[in-house]
Amino acid sequence: MTTSAINTHHSQPKQLTDSELKLTDIIKSLPSECFVQDARKAWFSAISSVLAVIVGYFFLAIAPWYLLPLAWIYTGTAATGFFVVGHDCAHRSFAKRIWVNDLVGHLFMMPLIYPFHGWRIKHNYHHTHTNKLKVDNAWQPVGKEVYESSGVALKWLFKRFLYNRLWWIARLYIGRCIILIGLHIANKTNLRLSFL
Repeated sequence: MTTSAINTHHSQPKQLTDSELKLTDIIKSLPSECFVQDARKAWFSAISSVLAVIVGYFFLAIAPWYLLPLAWIYTGTAATGFFVVGHDCAHRSFAKRIWVNDLVGHLFMMPLIYPFHGWRIKHNYHHTHTNKLKVDNAWQPVGKEVYESSGVALKWLFKRFLYNRLWWIARLYIGRCIILIGLHIANKTNLRLSFL
């Protein structure tokens, strides 16, 4: 597979193989306006998120029982906008001033019951160590030894979810359950498990 990257020095795009593709090549292929902070867009997204959540809560208050599932989906999706704004504040890309990022980040993460600074530090650590085994705090795949030591039922679940298009359910639920159970056992027995 080859990937095309825009090269500003030549009229023809440069063809890169997977082994030659670097992050800098991808960054250079993006338009420069992607890297410019736009206060108007930032505040528009913040205000539109607040308005969408207000509409969602109003819908929840007046909706008949049979429309509540739609109201829940809408309001949950609208509240995701709060997380997106908080995420941008954590990356210091919402505003040029750090105190504005901190204030807006706190205000938008509070309704989601996320501690802003703790999440910001943990999330930036994740970006520093993305996809590094046993270091990345957001990506902990289940190791081969854990899978092989699992029971028949758990192996069956892994095969059903991982080899089909439902892998994300396995990632969210089964993988987290194994990690949480492992942490519980490690805390109770003062052990350090190899896959944690």
